[in-house]
Amino acid sequence: MAASADRTTRTRSGELLSLPVKGDVKIFAGTIVALGADGYARPGRATATDIAVGIAAAQADNTGGADGAIRVEVFARIVGCFANSGSGDAITLTEVKKAVFVVDDVTVAKTNGAGARPVAGKVIDVDASGVWIEFGGPAVDAIVAGVAAGYKIARGVAAVTGTETVATGLSHVVAAFASPQDDPDGVALAGASATVGDQAGAPAAGSIIVKAWKVTAVDNATLIAATAPKNINWVAVGT
Repeated sequence: MAASADRTTRTRSGELLSLPVKGDVKIFAGTIVALGADGYARPGRATATDIAVGIAAAQADNTGGADGAIRVEVFARIVGCFANSGSGDAITLTEVKKAVFVVDDVTVAKTNGAGARPVAGKVIDVDASGVWIEFGGPAVDAIVAGVAAGYKIARGVAAVTGTETVATGLSHVVAAFASPQDDPDGVALAGASATVGDQAGAPAAGSIIVKAWKVTAVDNATLIAATAPKNINWVAVGT
């Protein structure tokens, strides 16, 4: 029922979380803390269904204890430095502002290990100390949500006369965008649009509908389908 008077609301800080610890695990201070699919905190690990939540503020030793017997304090919106991976998984400055992945509670990697690793956070810097990772914040939360959902991005250019169905290479599209690659001239090309449809035949799963528009006439701004092929950039997000 909606409030009809002022109320006293209990609050917590979003910067420091207190989380129940998984049974029979030990979380060391300063390490990556993850939530497992069961909702309990544990050391960061290469398990895709985990969610990395931040850095342990203090040690939490639940060795021999049941699930949730103790809690761990976690810095949830913070930047911390962790060990880099090697070979093809080594993180460089080219990954700054990109998502990287948990190898263990002190190590991060450039790739998700063929889908085995959860997102650690967003790279802020790479130096001799290691990889500086941002945990939490709207941008990082969006990255985590997208990767957790298994989303991928596809893009391309299509020659569109009026309306074209474009196969994106994705299995299922959840969002799409289109913009003219050819310069709009106000008559033959005035804009472009993309729609996802029902992904079940209108159009087929993995395809999008791209449209090119023009104005009816110089003195009539009503949009109608373009009647000559126009190059349209498209971007699709999906699985």
